[in-house]
Amino acid sequence: MANICKNYLSIAEYDNGKKDQIIELLDEDRDATFELLKTGMPEFRIYDDDFGTAYYEKETNEIHLSFLSAWGGNPEGVCALSSHNLLKNTFIKYSRKTEGDPSAEKWFFKNGESVNSKGEIKTNRVPSQKEIKKVENLFQDVEKLFKKASKLSEKIDNEEIDREDPNSESLNFLVDEERYEVFKDICESWKEGNNETLTDIDMAGLAGVEDEGDLEYNKDEIVNVDFFIEYTGDFISMFEEAIRGLKYCIDNNVSNKQEKTTYKYKISMPQKIENSSDFVKFSEDVILRFEDKDEGRRLFEKAEENAENSSDFVKIANSVILKIVDKDWGKVLFEKAEENAEISKDFVEIGSSVSRMLEDKDWGRRLFEQAEEKANISKDYNLLRVYVVGVLEDKDWSKSLFEKSEENAKTPDDYCTIAAIAISEFKDKDKGLRYYKKAVDKSDKFSDFLSVACGVYNILEDKDWGRRLFKKAEDNAKTTEDARLLKLNQLR
Repeated sequence: MANICKNYLSIAEYDNGKKDQIIELLDEDRDATFELLKTGMPEFRIYDDDFGTAYYEKETNEIHLSFLSAWGGNPEGVCALSSHNLLKNTFIKYSRKTEGDPSAEKWFFKNGESVNSKGEIKTNRVPSQKEIKKVENLFQDVEKLFKKASKLSEKIDNEEIDREDPNSESLNFLVDEERYEVFKDICESWKEGNNETLTDIDMAGLAGVEDEGDLEYNKDEIVNVDFFIEYTGDFISMFEEAIRGLKYCIDNNVSNKQEKTTYKYKISMPQKIENSSDFVKFSEDVILRFEDKDEGRRLFEKAEENAENSSDFVKIANSVILKIVDKDWGKVLFEKAEENAEISKDFVEIGSSVSRMLEDKDWGRRLFEQAEEKANISKDYNLLRVYVVGVLEDKDWSKSLFEKSEENAKTPDDYCTIAAIAISEFKDKDKGLRYYKKAVDKSDKFSDFLSVACGVYNILEDKDWGRRLFKKAEDNAKTTEDARLLKLNQLR
């Protein structure tokens, strides 16, 4: 069975004059890139649909690319890619994460050769037998504690005991055991001379976080005996705390399962349930994975207890009707949603759900009328208009709402929305053109110009003006995310 891998490339130290050519190679000449990436691994398959768009990050002056592949990642292929004439003297950082494996692997390449994290030819300094022996001795105490904690954790799983201890140490162990596996992999790699500095290892996996960017550490710090002394000490403390927490759970096992969330659902249980929406998601997952509607109903009741606003009640009502087919309870929840509704958008949301889920269009119409009474900005009228057309199929009311949205339009986004409706629904390009011009006059930041550019290019179909507006958006781009959004919209 194929292993699914997330692959990530970062290209630095390239000739700035070749930046656009490099991006073109990765984005447009994909066949050539694919062939290079397959080097040494013919069965390696790249998912074309999930082959990301290469983009330039202004802050670091790097080109980034991510993609999904089958049969694992392929460092030989990335090494071959680094030998391409466009990538001469570039520094390519490559990492891959295999589905189901908490750790991530890293490689560095330059001119078709493997290098270290500083871009220097690897020397592969293998630690001495004395150093290896010292580190192996450090692991002995950790392993004893880990095995003891694992045995207690397995007992909790088998007997479906809740992980409920005062400091959540029993739950933390689920993360810490994955971190420990990463730590052991780092040690094995170090023994072979593959790890030189912290940049060479999976720091995210070691810290138990998703993104290494969330961490602060000295990338030049050496991976040596002192490194393992520090981390084995940390893991000893973690596992001692875990054993204390796991024992507490076993000694204080609660038998009344209706008063707790049974541990057999730990696969889908969020790390922390904070609000009504969390209970709804958890309930849906329990019903889908375990077909336990009784437990799902209990969790929906918890969601209702924690509901704070109109939108919360609507979400619960929709799920109750769809997942446990209880329309009577759903109706009660919609009534509570109406009691808590405050703004136009609230009434629109309830009206749409009542019309669809209960098939009660009369109640839906009354709610839409209240939404119109509460509307006070152009966006309110346009949102309501969408549902009046889609749910009630009332074109006259829709036209009236469109006119009110025109009367209340003030922002570039308002004008772009009105222009799109005028062209797409009413086939009035002249009106669309007038509103796009108003949008441009009001625009003063990146998001404004990007929105107008997309509308002019794709809906008004004025390609020349659209390109000029994309250039205007580019001139106002300030962040990496701005650059990424601009690139994605231009490709479309």
